[in-house]
Amino acid sequence: MNHDDKPIGSCPRPTRSAATHDSDVPAGGSSLGERLVCKAWKVRFDAFAELGGLLGCVGSVDVAKVHAPLFVRYLADPHPGVQEKATEAFDGLWKVYPKEALPYLSLIHIS
Repeated sequence: MNHDDKPIGSCPRPTRSAATHDSDVPAGGSSLGERLVCKAWKVRFDAFAELGGLLGCVGSVDVAKVHAPLFVRYLADPHPGVQEKATEAFDGLWKVYPKEALPYLSLIHIS
């Protein structure tokens, strides 16, 4: 099952690593994609902060291409703190990779 197919609810163990800039899977832990859909809001919060950092870096075009289509789902997170971090991550995507973000912009409904 791909991380974009997973319902929010399966919660892998969160980890932190400097290796996240080199790969989507931190050393000794769960992938960023798994943590973005974790049941625990704090794990999702930290994962979106990490994603925002990755998307704010020039050279992360592969990360941008993977996560850009998923922002419609990410921004609909039920927890307001996580939603704020997802919005900050999308802002990083939009500023650094507008070409990847533009096709999905019309799908996002902000109320």
